[in-house]
This record gives sequence, C-alpha cells and structure tokens, in this order.
Amino acid sequence: MRGMNQTIQKGILEPVPGLARYLTFALKEPEHARSALGALQTTADGKRTVVGLGAQLCRTLKLAAPRQLQAFTAPPKAKVQLPATHGDVWVWLRATQAQDRGALLARTRELQAALGGAFALVEAVDAFKHREGRDLTGYEDGTENPKGKKALAAAFAPDGSSFVAVQKWQHRWKKIDAMSEQLRNHAIGRERVSNEELDDAPPSAHIKRTTQEDFILSDGSQGFNLRRSMPWSDAKNSGLMFAAFGKNFEAFEAQLSRMLGANDGITDALLTMSRPVTGAHFWCPPVHGGKVRLLE
Repeated sequence: MRGMNQTIQKGILEPVPGLARYLTFALKEPEHARSALGALQTTADGKRTVVGLGAQLCRTLKLAAPRQLQAFTAPPKAKVQLPATHGDVWVWLRATQAQDRGALLARTRELQAALGGAFALVEAVDAFKHREGRDLTGYEDGTENPKGKKALAAAFAPDGSSFVAVQKWQHRWKKIDAMSEQLRNHAIGRERVSNEELDDAPPSAHIKRTTQEDFILSDGSQGFNLRRSMPWSDAKNSGLMFAAFGKNFEAFEAQLSRMLGANDGITDALLTMSRPVTGAHFWCPPVHGGKVRLLE
C-alpha cells in the first residue's frame, strides 16, 4: 500500500472539494491526439486535476489500458434503459480552498487550449458540496464509503490506476415534491435528517438494492467502490454527478444490475426520484513523477 500511495491520483482519495467541474472531451483529430495528451500530461497532477481515458481512445492510440476497460453498457436483462454517452478524455477539476468558480473556468480554458488541436469539449458540469456532503434532496451521499486502507484496496489496482463509472443524474423535482416525507425515506431506505437506516424499508429501497457488503466479487472481497459524487446545477436542471472509483468495474456493475432489476425484477425506487442522463466508463492512469502518465 505504501508504494501505491506514490502512484495514485490523490484527488480520488481525498474528500470532495467545495467546488468542482467535470469535463468530457471527444476526439476529433486522431493525428494530433498524442501531442495533445502530451500537453495534458505536463499539467495533470492527479490531485486538483484528475484524468480518465475512454476505451475507444485507448484502442485508437494503442495505449496500455487494462483489458477491463470497456465502454459503458446497461446490464443484461435490465428493466430500465440507461443512456450510454461515452467520451474520450474525462477531467475532474477540483478546486482548492482558495479557489473560486472563476479559477475553475480559467483552468477549463487552459485544458481546452492544451487539447484543442485534437479534442473538443462536449460537456462541462459545475458541481459543489452541499451542506456536510448531502445530495440536493437532503439525503447523505456516500454513507458506506470505505476508509483508509479499505478505500485504497477498493478504489485502486496494484499499479495505482483506477476505473471510474460516471453518470449525470437529473432529479425529477416535480415527482419529488409530490412525495410525502415517508415515501421519500422509503425510496432511499434512510431517514433524511438523521441518516438512520429504516428497518421497515421496502425491497425497492435504494440501500436495499446497493448495500455493498451484499456483493462478493470474483476475488472474494466485498463489493465496495469509492463514491466521489457531487451535486450539480445549471439554469434549468439539477441533480447528482455520480462518480464511483474502483479497482475494476465489477462492484459498480453488480450494484447497477440490482438497481435495474436484472436479478429479481425489482427496480430501485431511487429511479422514481431521479434518472441518469449520461453514462460512461473511464480508466484513470497512475501517476509517475508527479504527473498522470497518459501516454505509456
């Protein structure tokens, strides 16, 4: 674990910042892609600038991404259709305590200039920490996140790389506002204010669908990943930018399959309150010499 600490993108392990920005770039000019990634590599530190690469980009450039990296698809037998939006380069800009939104905008322009010869910015989502770390609906997010060595073991492969599943969830505020407090609590499986689990929560409750200890992975470990989700908003809509980091995608895929009723036909009640409008997988390479190693 000590050696791994030197090669991980440290921003993944740190708590969510007060402000952040999620950027997705699409490859437009493959002949300039390597030089553009080289420019990004000189400035991506893995701490305030966390970077992920998409499966298609890695195949196109023959990058040394692990075979586990595959484009996002909905689980077989899912009872709910999910969007698969993909992307070639994903960047999570994390603000430091002294930074404001203007600094994140300036940083975005720097990255656009670095990647502009080959990649186009297709989405930028502004995110923020709400209260002590709650979703905009008022429920605490990431309650079951592993800590310390368990977080390292869940979120990172032995070489310090990580995989991230990213979904932009858009809240269905009209439906949420029409629900009673009890209905909302039963949909989540927790009491909103106290965050206490409800003994009488129905099988469709979100925590009943996604309790990480209930999943055993192929290596015998429990199905934990490291959630680093943040609320987002724009002029019209708002919701949660879901980001789950793991040593592979196995834990995320097992939980998603159960949320979508692929195992037993019961869909997660969370889907009555919110819906994903994007879905993508990325590989987050390890760090060497203080920079994210994108081209080796």
